Parts: sequence; structure tokens; C-alpha cells
Amino acid sequence: MRAISVSLPGLAGLTTLDPENKSIKVIEVATLASSSKTKARQFTPDITLHHTQSTLTQSDKTTMHANIILTTALAALAAAAPTMEKRAPKYYGVSLYVNSAPASKPPVHSPAPIEINKLTSLHGSKASELTFDKSVHAHVDINAVECRAYEDEAGIIPLTAGFTNKQPAKLGETPVAVGSVLCYIAVKFADSA
Repeated sequence: MRAISVSLPGLAGLTTLDPENKSIKVIEVATLASSSKTKARQFTPDITLHHTQSTLTQSDKTTMHANIILTTALAALAAAAPTMEKRAPKYYGVSLYVNSAPASKPPVHSPAPIEINKLTSLHGSKASELTFDKSVHAHVDINAVECRAYEDEAGIIPLTAGFTNKQPAKLGETPVAVGSVLCYIAVKFADSA
């Protein structure tokens, strides 16, 4: 006889299955407001256990047990596995100074943070010169970074050739509109001769 603990609305107790007698015995525990009482009752189910169990071969039972064990083991491993922490993506970038004053006047710098390998819009800011802010750069060697300025925000019409930390972009005597800037890590190859 096998025992199964059940907990259903209105019924809580111990249920035993007897496949030989094709019966289920329920020891029902009913809790009343004033007292507790236990009663046992036996009944025959609508479906017989005898037919269900006789159709299973030993191989079927072994397969079912293996599936249950495997499923339980995988569920336990999944619950015990540490969760993967999602890391925030690392920011790689530099800051440029946008000189909005004419070249002959004292510079008026506005900072422009530029992410590496991402075209960054300057929304048509007027500038006479673009220089690197040497004190602001994140996760990059500022001496390896090269940038290019474009007239448009889509980065199609070039405004400057590549400029670097050591060689700023001179745009002219009077400020011109800068649509966007693209900065990247410049790869320098040694001449092989």
C-alpha cells in the first residue's frame, strides 16, 4: 500500500492507495471551530488502478523513473545555479572641446563627449577648432584615438581629415557648422620594407 499526502480545498489528510483491492483510503482531518476530529473513509474510484498498472511494462516503469529523476535533477541544478549578472556595457570614449569663437579670439570651449566607434551628432554646432580634452577619456588610450568631423549628422560629407590629441582640427578663421563626429582607435602599422 502506498501513502500520498494530499492537501485540497476542503480535504486535508493522508491518502493510501491499495492497487490489489482497487480502493483508495482517505484519512480525512477536519478542523472545526470548536474541536478537531479525524475520520477514515474508503471508496472505490471511477477508474481502476489495476488496469492502469497492468499495462505498464518494467521497461516503461524504468523509463518513467529515469525521466522523473532526470527532471528533478535538472530542476535542482537550475535552482542552485548562480544567476548570471548582467553587466552594464562599458563606455569607451573621449571628450572634445568645441571652440565656438573665431580663431583670432580667445577660445570659448564647449565639451562634447564622443563615444568610440559611434557617430555622435553635434547638432550643427558652430566651431572654428576641435581639440581633445586631455583630462577626460574613458577606457581608451587618448593617444591612440583619431576622430573625423562631418558637415552633416549622417556622417556622409567629410569636414576634416583625421585629427588626434596631438594634431587638433582647424576648421577655419570663422566658425562653421559641425554636424557630427566619429572617433575610433587608429591602428598604426609599421612600414615593412
